Amino acid sequence: MAEIEQILASGDGDLILDLVGAPAEADIDPAALSEITELLVGAELDPDGIAPFGDGVVTIPAVVDGRAWLFYLVLHNGEWKLALTEETP
Repeated sequence: MAEIEQILASGDGDLILDLVGAPAEADIDPAALSEITELLVGAELDPDGIAPFGDGVVTIPAVVDGRAWLFYLVLHNGEWKLALTEETP
């Protein structure tokens, strides 16, 4: 999980796109990439809260700008990819 946090903290759009599983040749609108990066930069993951959600899927609680989120990670080709985020109460 430390590697995921480092990617999220980096603010590097290319690394974040790789984390979310976007293909290298994806043509992502710069404004959308900026929005995704802004949302994820600085996310604090709680590795103690990791829970299985299904075959090859886990959830992990996170805090972004003081707000609670649940991140869904999918194991794809031996790497964890961020598939979904959900703000939690």
